Amino acid sequence: MSDCERLSGSTESRPTKAAAECEAAVRLAPKSAQARYSYGAFLEKHEKLDDAIAQYRQALQIDPRFIDAQIDLASTLFAKGRASWRK
Repeated sequence: MSDCERLSGSTESRPTKAAAECEAAVRLAPKSAQARYSYGAFLEKHEKLDDAIAQYRQALQIDPRFIDAQIDLASTLFAKGRASWRK
């Protein structure tokens, strides 16, 4: 498990370090579906839904069969739609 994955799923409050780890993972391996997915999960957790959607989509461009990215993309799009109705 990468530091990004470990930190993004952590209940501890270390968003700055986790963001830096995720960004570094994407920079080091821009064609890694897992790195993009993990960064998307971090962004979703921190309610940056548009950015999370972009990372999930990039993960799926790299690996269209990445089931977790498909599910989380759908879930985030649904959440974003629900959030826009509240405004």
